[in-house]
Amino acid sequence: NRLEIAMSFTVIPLEEAKIDTDANNHVREARHEEGKFCIQQFYSNLPEQKDVAQWYAGFTPEGYNEWARVVNFTEPYHIIDQVVKPEEEGGLSIPRTVRCLDIGSGTGVIGQALQTAGFRDLHALDVSTNFLDAVRERGFYCEHHNFFLGRGVEEFPAHLKNNYDVITASGVWMPGHMPNAAVDDVHAALKVGGVLVTAMRNSM
Repeated sequence: NRLEIAMSFTVIPLEEAKIDTDANNHVREARHEEGKFCIQQFYSNLPEQKDVAQWYAGFTPEGYNEWARVVNFTEPYHIIDQVVKPEEEGGLSIPRTVRCLDIGSGTGVIGQALQTAGFRDLHALDVSTNFLDAVRERGFYCEHHNFFLGRGVEEFPAHLKNNYDVITASGVWMPGHMPNAAVDDVHAALKVGGVLVTAMRNSM
């Protein structure tokens, strides 16, 4: 549903792809120890917001990707469809020339897909330095930012305000991650008429 206010929100509610909540099944399904560790942390040891950067420092990109595979974490792909597809196919008909900030860029799933689709001015933002290092090596984004959102708009970097046409955000609204106040930072970062594209499961 898109709400026309100072910025546009495209929020994709996901009802059809519910995450199985049986942690033991997921741990058994994981193909390697890094994935098992990541799954266990998501189920039994979610961080407080102030500790989220340190929490992610314990993950490898491979472990995180395995968690996403096992739990059917499809949110990034719904976001990608909205950004990439034309309106007649259910998307937003976003020009490839826009500047896009990928909040919670993680292992670069969204960045890689948008780059493949022809977007070039892609910026990554994540609290995890190891994830940012991994995507920097792969070349999906032209800028990489490492800081936490939701500390107040006055703390948001001035040079990034009014800077983006599109902001994508996947996996950032779950418990222990970004606070609601982060929406103020998103608003500050978007140009007038900019669009935030995010996805959340109704259970969250």
